Amino acid sequence: MGGIVLFGKTSKGASRLSEQFRNHTIQKTYHAIVVGKPKEEKGSVKEKVNKISFFAEGFTNKTDKELLEAVKKATKTRTAELSWEVVRSNGKYSLLKILPKTGRFHQIRIQMQQMGCPILGDVKYSAKEQLPDKSIALAATAISFRNATGEKQINLEIPLPEGWKKYL
Repeated sequence: MGGIVLFGKTSKGASRLSEQFRNHTIQKTYHAIVVGKPKEEKGSVKEKVNKISFFAEGFTNKTDKELLEAVKKATKTRTAELSWEVVRSNGKYSLLKILPKTGRFHQIRIQMQQMGCPILGDVKYSAKEQLPDKSIALAATAISFRNATGEKQINLEIPLPEGWKKYL
């Protein structure tokens, strides 16, 4: 996993960027190599994803029933939405362009796995094997946002990772 990371130079600039993320006015583009080929050439996914938001400390002395209750209480279900399209495929692997509409934790990884096309190297979410460098084939390749003063639209884009060529 890699790609573009956005930082604010000042606290005021960082605050304005954070506001754009909260208001969903920043457009992020990801590319991923997935195992297999989706049934359609493009599509969108909107579904509920769960996140357990607690730390495991203090759970070792609980009974199974107490632990289950704590996990239920700590689980948050939120809607996750993205659109995707196949850029190219050789049948074994497919390069997808992914546009998230929400920014949930591990959203792309979870939703690709649920589509039956896990991200290459993502053994946490059903890929069969790791990549040699233990990364996953997911990269933030473009981002579009307004500068801190709001006067200018900025579009940043990077090429796909060089090492991906051997899979496509």
